[in-house]
Amino acid sequence: MGSLDAEFRALAVDMLEEFSDEEHLLERHASGYDPATATNFPSVTSASVRKSPNFPFKTEQVDGSNVLATDAQAIVAALPLETASLSPVPGDGVRLTLTVGAEVYTIRGAEPLESGDQIAAYVLHLRAG
Repeated sequence: MGSLDAEFRALAVDMLEEFSDEEHLLERHASGYDPATATNFPSVTSASVRKSPNFPFKTEQVDGSNVLATDAQAIVAALPLETASLSPVPGDGVRLTLTVGAEVYTIRGAEPLESGDQIAAYVLHLRAG
């Protein structure tokens, strides 16, 4: 562990608790396979998180397919996600969502922010709908 890891991880949690007014639901939707019954089953892992206000992508990042003009970014602390054994990084067969009030965003990507060996926060790529 880097010398600033613990400090930055705690700081990310504290800052988001102070400047975010409510908790939001981050869910990881995947499927599992039960060999005993030879069936697939849905698997949902969730965590309550606080996030920064949404902010836009830079104009040069918008390409019309990977990043749309209507996409947004937000920051969430890593520690609450790790406590819930939840990774915000999309993968094959996994759908990640963030519910903010009545709006449900699909998480299209997650960029880690780290000072050393441990991730302090993630910058999420959010798409409405």
